[in-house]
Amino acid sequence: MSEALADLITIVLFIGLFFGIWGLIGLMWKLGEMDTELRILTRCDREIRLDKFAISCGIHVAFAKWYLNSKARQFNAMREVDELGDVVYLFGDAKRKYLQEHLGEKK
Repeated sequence: MSEALADLITIVLFIGLFFGIWGLIGLMWKLGEMDTELRILTRCDREIRLDKFAISCGIHVAFAKWYLNSKARQFNAMREVDELGDVVYLFGDAKRKYLQEHLGEKK
């Protein structure tokens, strides 16, 4: 292998490694922002709408759905679809209030 080709491969690998690390740091930063947003919303005992969460975090809806589904499993939250077809997540007291309202109606 010629020396020029070896240098080119080294440069390409270095650039790939640099952008890979940069992307990983960016992903960790975005996950931290999403955790903060989720913490703020759950303290207010509000329902979390998938589309509004994605917009407020500045991410794609598919990534927001993956994130909220994983947090819903982690914190034993509810995932509902409202009458308009919007996906809504209920954590903590919001879940308790929802269950009280809907179980109270069935009695």
